[in-house]
Amino acid sequence: MQEVERARSACEKQLKAAQSLPAAYLREVFESEEAKKWERKRLGEIAKRYQYGLTAASSAEVVGYPLLRISDIDDDGNLKEQGLRFVKCNDDTYEKYRLEEEDILIARSGSVGRSFLYEGEPQNAIFASYLIRFKPMKKIVDPKFLLYFAHSGEYLGFINSKKHTLSQPNINAQELKSLEVPLPPLPIQHHIATELKEKMVEVEKLRVGIEKQLEAINALPQTILRKAFRGKL
Repeated sequence: MQEVERARSACEKQLKAAQSLPAAYLREVFESEEAKKWERKRLGEIAKRYQYGLTAASSAEVVGYPLLRISDIDDDGNLKEQGLRFVKCNDDTYEKYRLEEEDILIARSGSVGRSFLYEGEPQNAIFASYLIRFKPMKKIVDPKFLLYFAHSGEYLGFINSKKHTLSQPNINAQELKSLEVPLPPLPIQHHIATELKEKMVEVEKLRVGIEKQLEAINALPQTILRKAFRGKL
């Protein structure tokens, strides 16, 4: 049992280290000496327009269109696998709120600042009222680069400085438009976004592997006890 506890402790330390890697990679990019030299533009200058999402009742029944909500997105900007809901609406409403690839969504209430890049999944989705859609101007900013910036320490600091907390935490589109975004030349943005994605994929594989290992370690005490009481140790 002592060996199991030592293994569990070591595995938990590995998991904690793996979980800290994404933030470290983002600091390496956005807090570097090079980043201080980049041009900066406000979000309102590099996004064509913004739009608040649809207010409508939704259902777990798979009828109508997928309604993307804040709760469908995790803190890392990934789409959750479970819990998607659907909404019925007419064609005009669908056209008004349907998501297009490389739309950036930012939560304006609750989990303020949580961000998501729509890349076609779920298909034919529209977005809910507590999200704000921004359409990046791709001649100026790589949407994937913008998404990674929206997980950086600078971005989170901006959100914390602007959000209102009188009742439920919230922020509005005008405040988000004032966000200053560092902008290296577009080819460098593409390179950074590609490199960060590769690193984040590797981190995810590492995290999943460690969690499986930890799960196996946590199961060991019961296995050991069963063998002990059967005289098979």
